[in-house]
This record gives sequence, C-alpha cells and structure tokens, in this order.
Amino acid sequence: MSDLRFVRVAALCLVVWLAGCSGDQTSTATTTTAVAAATTTAVAETTTSAVDATTTTAAMADLHVNVGGDGLIIVDNSGSTAMLDFGTPKENVLIGVTNSLGAPASDNAGNAECGNGQGSVATWTDQLVVEFGTDDTLIGWSLPAGSPLTDFTGVGLGSALAAVGDGTVGAFESSLGYEFSVSPNGGGLAGLVTGTGSDATITDLWAGSICIFR
Repeated sequence: MSDLRFVRVAALCLVVWLAGCSGDQTSTATTTTAVAAATTTAVAETTTSAVDATTTTAAMADLHVNVGGDGLIIVDNSGSTAMLDFGTPKENVLIGVTNSLGAPASDNAGNAECGNGQGSVATWTDQLVVEFGTDDTLIGWSLPAGSPLTDFTGVGLGSALAAVGDGTVGAFESSLGYEFSVSPNGGGLAGLVTGTGSDATITDLWAGSICIFR
C-alpha cells in the first residue's frame, strides 16, 4: 500500500512540479477531499432530482379534471377548484390539464376546414380533446371513446341521459344521430345518445365550440 501511495504522490508531483510540489501527501489529501466533495454534490443533486420527480408525480395524483358546460375544472383532493372557462388562454389550460393528466399526446394546428375558428387541438389519448381558437384561447372540449372523465355530478360517457342537468333534457334527431343539448340556444353540455327514451345513454360528450361536420 505504501509503494502505491508513493507512486501516486510521485505522479502528482511530476504534473505540478513547476508549481513547486513539496513531495509530501498534502496534494494527495487535497485531491481526495475535492473528489469526495464532488461526489457528495453529485449524489445530492441526484437525490434532489429524484425527490422533485416523486413530488411532481404525487402532485399529479392529487389533481383531476372535471369537464363542464362552461369549460374545464381542475380539482384537488380537498375539493378546491381552478376554473378554466372558455376564453382562458391556451397556456393556462395546458398547464392545468397537464398537471392532472400529464403532457398531451399531441398539440397540432387546427383544421382549416372547421367552421368554428379552430386554431389548434391538444389531445390526451383516451381522455380529452381540447380545442383552441385562432387567438389561442379555449373554445371547446370533447371526450374521445373510452374517456373516464365526467362533470361534477358524475355525468360522462355511458351515463343515462336522464342524469344530465335537471333530468328533463331530451334528445332530438339530427344528421349526427340522436343529439342532446342542455341549452337549446347552445352552451352547456351537449352530445349524442343511443336513443330518445328514458334509458338512452351518452356515447359522445362535448361543450363549447368544437369541430363537427354535419
């Protein structure tokens, strides 16, 4: 062990000879201390990153998205809400939804053939589609097939039409099929159902201005 130390000290002296190496173990000790400090810093930074990632995951688990007739709602486990009404800037909407559902699978330019002023569309696969206007504000949302999202009362895909609003919302035939709208003048929840009877269930759900070809 002493021979190995001598070789390492000698090599160090050769490198710093012009700086006046003394030949003792002071430089070796300094080098060892610096390496230890660097290692400690690296470990600390790695630990901090891991904690941050865990904290972020936990925060996402504490938030969920509710859909609504006026836009989107971010809800935490305490019941506190953050409203993302139609007209909310796109940046704020993306931050709110991403904190709950994760990053969108896509965020693409809108379809120029849509007549609703669509500027871009963000999609969270099997969960949510959000449409923004050319002014980069929220204009509408829709639920893709299989989405588990609901409004505050639990209405979502597969719910009975009778559960929408005050229970008196009816369906009518349109070019899309059997359609319903909470507000006859537009606004509020809208979508498609399996029929006009009391046992009709929701197959498509949206609100606001979305791209639909009739």
